[in-house]
Amino acid sequence: LAPGDHDDGSGILLEVVLKVTDADGLSDSKKVFIFPHARPTVLEENGPGTSATGLWQNSRGPAPYGATSLYSGVSGDTFTWRMPAAEPGVYRVYAWWTCLPSRHPQARYNVRHAGGADVVRVDQRSHGDQWTLLGTYSLDAALEVTLPAETGYSVAADAICLLKVNGANASLWTSDVYLENPAAPGLVVFRALAVQEPHQPVRRFH
Repeated sequence: LAPGDHDDGSGILLEVVLKVTDADGLSDSKKVFIFPHARPTVLEENGPGTSATGLWQNSRGPAPYGATSLYSGVSGDTFTWRMPAAEPGVYRVYAWWTCLPSRHPQARYNVRHAGGADVVRVDQRSHGDQWTLLGTYSLDAALEVTLPAETGYSVAADAICLLKVNGANASLWTSDVYLENPAAPGLVVFRALAVQEPHQPVRRFH
């Protein structure tokens, strides 16, 4: 890859799609996200710093970040991610969700930051299986993102990513992905490791 290939337009997020096909023609694919200039902090729905009110259940939506995601369709239910900032500064905040036709077309992420609070609306019927930018915010100590559910639609709670803008280059960043044999779930048939070296483009996979 040359610098800027398959990025999010900012030059700090690279995406690589890996695909495996077995002898019966069944295939599986995974995305690898590589952050060459800064280390992201990712908080999944089951991680420390998350909390929920109401009943959030395991989702059947495809392509969660990690193994699972959650959903609710009950008005008044909320899901919250609280993430400490490594240091004061400006950060990009991304969200990941799973898509289904029943998802909310205007899901509401409430983002609390050093400057106050913003409401970001997203269509969770599309743009799953990827990081979507919610905004760029100044943080003093921590970020808080709350997602409320509403009756009539399902809302997916999955992962939030925090990435410092203009942070110091990481000396090494790796991304691992495991692909299973579609005909024999649990059998790993491919493992990829992407290595980022200082001042060099992403350049080798094995």
